[in-house]
Amino acid sequence: MEKNILIRCTEMACGACKSSITNSINQLSGIMGLSIDLDSKLIEVSYNGAVTGERAVLNAVLDAGFEAELISDAAEEIAA
Repeated sequence: MEKNILIRCTEMACGACKSSITNSINQLSGIMGLSIDLDSKLIEVSYNGAVTGERAVLNAVLDAGFEAELISDAAEEIAA
């Protein structure tokens, strides 16, 4: 079952930040897609909900050394 989450990471500032976060998230099983926008400070992740969960994805960002938070209403944030 594919699920999507949106994470705000205000500490992302450069390509190295993006690379660190990408590598950390991609180490998780079940990741199906990943998009990081440095300008908006948003990370959008698609994952297999039967394999991993939103907490594991968020923890991957935190483990990479960045403060981050789940955005509860992802659809509104993307549209904004």
